[in-house]
Amino acid sequence: MSTSLIFAADHVPGFKLPLFTCLNGGVIFRPGQTRLICGNGGDSGGGCGESTCPRATTLGNVREFQYPGDGCPSQRGSWRPPDFGMYLRRISSWHKLNTRLGYNEIIVDAQHWLSQPSRTVETFFRVKGQEKGFEAVEAMHALFLQETGQSSEQAPLVTVDPDNWAQPFS
Repeated sequence: MSTSLIFAADHVPGFKLPLFTCLNGGVIFRPGQTRLICGNGGDSGGGCGESTCPRATTLGNVREFQYPGDGCPSQRGSWRPPDFGMYLRRISSWHKLNTRLGYNEIIVDAQHWLSQPSRTVETFFRVKGQEKGFEAVEAMHALFLQETGQSSEQAPLVTVDPDNWAQPFS
């Protein structure tokens, strides 16, 4: 299962939130409750790379990094979860330096979150301006509430405004 980490420090003026969605919406995982398997600076095709990137302890020379800007020597390499912080700082710095924005791809343990959905899923979201997909997201949200026994207050359905980095949720 793949997802992306979206964080304020990755804001590049003029670019929308880098949302990668199906059906114009999706889920937001609860921080600290979802098992992460590996991370990638860009599209990885939904899996971990052929190799593991070395331990990332410093920002490094971001100007010399190639796309996706993480500084991993292998284009097909993935990050270990303990190194996510520094690799995310690297791609954020690279995005700003090159005035471009992309999404990262984080692989999560699907068996873990599917076995404990009420612990791992924080909320569902739909994307403002893409109303055609709202019915599918609303149906998934309703099924989630029914299956987990949660209320809409415990796991709300929110709208994300991809143009609003400061307060994207309503």
